[in-house]
Amino acid sequence: MTAVLKFRFSGEVRRSQIQLADLDADAVVRELSRLWPALGDRSLGYFDEDGDLCGLCPATFADFLEHGTESGGRRVLRLEVEEV
Repeated sequence: MTAVLKFRFSGEVRRSQIQLADLDADAVVRELSRLWPALGDRSLGYFDEDGDLCGLCPATFADFLEHGTESGGRRVLRLEVEEV
């Protein structure tokens, strides 16, 4: 299955597709760097079922995957990006 990563930064959304089997926290960071190569230090987060912004890290990665949605046979995962 394909995963669609939607990164939101400063009101702009950029998308990337990756095989779900290849997706881990490092792959998310690589895709972000590919989409926004000039972006400096940053933090990544996702919204949980309560609407809370949760920080993305290896320890929260499984939870992040659970909060994706299915659309057209793909897993859509949304991320908020902030410069630090």
